[in-house]
Amino acid sequence: MERRNSLILGAICLFSAVFWGLSWLFSDYCSNPEVVQPLLKAEWYSDELRMELGTPAPKCDNLVFLGIDQLNYSDSAVFSAGELSESEPLRLMCQDFPWSRKVWAEAVNRLSDAGAKVIILDLLFFSPGKGDAELAAAVQAHADKVVLAANISDISLKNFKKTTIAWPSESIRPPDPQQRIQVGLANFWPDIDQKIRRAVYQADFAVSAQPMLSLTGQALALAGQKKLIPPANISHRFRFAGPAGELYKPHPIYEIFLPSYWHDNFNDGRYFRDKYVIIGPAGNWSQDFKQTPVGTMLGPELHLHALGAALTGSFLQESGLVANILLILLGGLGSFLILYHVGHPAGRLLLLLTGSAAYAGLAQLAYNQAGWIILCVPPLLAFNTGGALGLIYEYFLALLEKIRTRATFEKYVSQNVVKAILDQSKDFEKSLGGTRKPCTILFSDIRSFTTMTEQDDSQLLVAQLNEYLTEMVECVFRYEGTLDKFIGDAVMAVWGNVQSHGPEEDTRRATACALDMLEALETLNRKWVESGRPALSIGLGINHGDVIVGNMGSPRRKEFTVIGDAVNLASRLEGATKEYEIPLLIGENAAQLIRDKYTLQTVDFLRVKGKVQPVDTFTVASTSPPGPEQIRALTVHASAIKDYRAGHFAEALGRFEEALSLWPGNSLIKLYQDRCRELMQNPPENWDGIYVLKTK
Repeated sequence: MERRNSLILGAICLFSAVFWGLSWLFSDYCSNPEVVQPLLKAEWYSDELRMELGTPAPKCDNLVFLGIDQLNYSDSAVFSAGELSESEPLRLMCQDFPWSRKVWAEAVNRLSDAGAKVIILDLLFFSPGKGDAELAAAVQAHADKVVLAANISDISLKNFKKTTIAWPSESIRPPDPQQRIQVGLANFWPDIDQKIRRAVYQADFAVSAQPMLSLTGQALALAGQKKLIPPANISHRFRFAGPAGELYKPHPIYEIFLPSYWHDNFNDGRYFRDKYVIIGPAGNWSQDFKQTPVGTMLGPELHLHALGAALTGSFLQESGLVANILLILLGGLGSFLILYHVGHPAGRLLLLLTGSAAYAGLAQLAYNQAGWIILCVPPLLAFNTGGALGLIYEYFLALLEKIRTRATFEKYVSQNVVKAILDQSKDFEKSLGGTRKPCTILFSDIRSFTTMTEQDDSQLLVAQLNEYLTEMVECVFRYEGTLDKFIGDAVMAVWGNVQSHGPEEDTRRATACALDMLEALETLNRKWVESGRPALSIGLGINHGDVIVGNMGSPRRKEFTVIGDAVNLASRLEGATKEYEIPLLIGENAAQLIRDKYTLQTVDFLRVKGKVQPVDTFTVASTSPPGPEQIRALTVHASAIKDYRAGHFAEALGRFEEALSLWPGNSLIKLYQDRCRELMQNPPENWDGIYVLKTK
């Protein structure tokens, strides 16, 4: 069983790993941008959380962003009349956009003269425009420092060789093929959630004999840092240096043309010495915004983060396909090892939580220290799903075992005892050593059953007995009694030993059970007689009192039962029913508890065999509310009993005759009539009204 259970747990954990592995493969290789799988979204979220909690890329102080924050400065109070008269670029900026390209020519010349290492124009000059000649002259004059932007569209990372490039206008490019201008791609390719996490620094195109560099790749090449350019046609994941808009804030482009700013803010241009300067849009007008894991960035700002990552080597290495599959399988294996080696559910749950936290911590440590992005969500799902399904499986397995055990126990032990053992084991175990409790005890026995065993067919008799006992047991269970034991054909049941509803309710249930037994036997007898089987008659005795409840027996065999004088008296009362030819006899203590619920008839002041103290006994006169005649008969019967016990036998006989006329056929009244006649003929000495029962 243990080996089979281990195989099932292993299959559950393997299924969990395979399920999440296939789900991840489908999500990772789904190329439809409209269908972003929840699993992939969750993994991206975990990446962004690691990025937020982790170590950012170092900030590069040699990166500068000059931004075009307004399209027209004509209504701005930034420029004075004197400044406008002295600066042609400022005057051009007050005109409608696009400005004359003389502005960018002047910016290139000024920044180059200030000692800028690289000047990146993140602007697209696809068609001819005003000032092209000046811009071309400036670009050619500083070809070792200036990078112009080219652009491609509608291309996937897998089809670089099947595209065309939108170059800067021919009016800007030099006519002499020997003269080259430096052009870089301005493109970034987002993931299918439209967020940019990676950059391509160079790519092979059919239109170019050599790999085409991006703006940042071309900037590194001009700065003499070709060795820092990552390989071609590979999308490189990089760290961001900080949240969007916080590190590389743009300086308005006009500031480099204002003498006061140039002097005060840029230290007469020395601020730009050995700097990478990018010029590009910095306003809402451009719509040049990119979604990233750290927020919405301006396009030039994103280029600076990619450039900074290359300069500082802040690249991230993502775990590959094989590694991801292994991690997911290890997640399933980890959950199996926990389920196999740890037995307690709380311990398993604690280890699952601890293992999940440890893996998440390891993923964060790998990100911070080594720049590794290891797959996080699918392995954790495989680990926890396998563990959870294993716990659920074993829970239901234990539940089924409990049900099976309960069903088996109930064949030998009463239902409420089984319930106490399985559901309240600690409280039940405390009672096994023996406790004194008030209980109600019922005994039932078949009349003349020994004679029947000597005369009847044994197989038929056993079948009839089993049918009888089945009905009797159902009656006991129906009223939540404890089936204490079978004594041959006798049944012993107890109320209050395992769970008590109070003495009154326990005794009411025992009495109701006894009446149901008699009714069930009538139904059985009709069926048996019709089939040629003999009818059975039974006697029942009920008593209430303090008993000792506990586990009785020898070390080799024990039995949960009750012992005490109240138990013995219940057994004697059952036997005394033969004397009075009535089916039910109830002891005085029990009768006091149910007097307001049942109509009782006094039976006798009886001293049973083995007891010194006599006990008043009763029976149930009727299961339905009594009519006027029955009430009158019971009243007269009670008066007759009073006279009988006082020794007034003649008066008692008269009253018994009156009671019998009101209640014809009552066997108990007839028995008292016979006694009175006999006592009148043979008057007793020292009469005390007690009837001594000489047999059990």
